[in-house]
Amino acid sequence: VNTYKIENNIIKLNYELTSMSEILQTILGNLKHCLNDKRVRIKFSLSAFNILADKNFLTKAIYFLLNTALNHAFKDTIININFKNETYTKLIITYHGQPLSHEEISRMYSQNPNFTTVGFGIQMYFCKKIIEFHHGSLKFVSEKDNINTFIINLPSSMLKNKKQTLTCANLGVLQSIWTIYLLYKF
Repeated sequence: VNTYKIENNIIKLNYELTSMSEILQTILGNLKHCLNDKRVRIKFSLSAFNILADKNFLTKAIYFLLNTALNHAFKDTIININFKNETYTKLIITYHGQPLSHEEISRMYSQNPNFTTVGFGIQMYFCKKIIEFHHGSLKFVSEKDNINTFIINLPSSMLKNKKQTLTCANLGVLQSIWTIYLLYKF
């Protein structure tokens, strides 16, 4: 049922002016123990930066990306987070980790969680869907020198209105999946 709702775009997003700094601080607080265990640091500089988005869903999507980057980063490295605000707002997450093949990258966002060679599972599928519901895109680049990058593009033009609701329908769908994921993960 949940997959049907996601595939048929029946998710409701509640747009509000959202602080990217606040989102990152919340996520980093949740990942603190994992970061310490792996001795990975996250480096970002962010002035007061706001975007019109569904705060809960965007937080989940960025959490999925940072958690994935953390899980696949080499020990004793740094995950860099950069922002660019142009026609699209870009969030760029870069980390040092094992490079992925073109085949692995093409299957990364698969709805089928059976592929365990990379270990991304269904969370990346939901992450991409959340970003697409925000009229954005998600790209992954793996370079030969062990540098992997996630790039989120979100339309900056959405900042024109202070409040907007996009009906794509039931907010509880991804929240239920998120709860199941957290219970399973921890």
